[in-house]
Amino acid sequence: MQSTLEYQLPRYVSSRLDLPGGTCYRSGVKQNIANAVTLSRVVLVLPFWVAFGRPGMRCAVVALVCVFLMELSDLLDGTIARRIGVVSDVGKLLDPAADSFSRLAVFLALATHAAPGGGEPWFPAWGVALLLLRDVGVSFLRQLAAVSGVVVAARPSGKIKALVQGGAIWLILALHLRATAAGSADDQARQVALVAAIVAVVVTLVSLVDYMRGVLGGPTKGKSSP
Repeated sequence: MQSTLEYQLPRYVSSRLDLPGGTCYRSGVKQNIANAVTLSRVVLVLPFWVAFGRPGMRCAVVALVCVFLMELSDLLDGTIARRIGVVSDVGKLLDPAADSFSRLAVFLALATHAAPGGGEPWFPAWGVALLLLRDVGVSFLRQLAAVSGVVVAARPSGKIKALVQGGAIWLILALHLRATAAGSADDQARQVALVAAIVAVVVTLVSLVDYMRGVLGGPTKGKSSP
């Protein structure tokens, strides 16, 4: 009797999944997978903050791993959604929101925690304020365009901004890891971090200007970009 049930149960479940409700269920599961990968960037912010705020090599490595997983999820979520055919408007909204939140959280940590050995943080506070200004500005432009029924298309500057910000984060965290191993951050490392911060901020503000030109230049349509 037990073997009969074990044989029939998978066939029964399979037949249920072939019904319209089963199709919706499978689609919902796939969508949840893609969105979960996107939202993992938000979840990883907490362990990153906890690890980065503590001294020691182990915590510095954990913080670096958290950022690596954030960037990996950014690369994978869109690919997964396209592969399994669940690209949605919700996903297009979640992706840039998760990008902005996770990267700003990392920059905020870099701006509020002293570098190893004491002294100024790795990232200037004014830089975080300007990065936030850009994200708020782009969101405002999108809402302004939406009132007129216009969808702001993805612009290359948005992708370049993301790459430059990610590169700046990786460089500064590498300097942080090196300084943690040495016991303190030297002047050269601080200068390199400041240059990386300035480049990231300038590219970010150029992206804001580019989006302003795109909205004022006329209606465009396309995929959302952070």
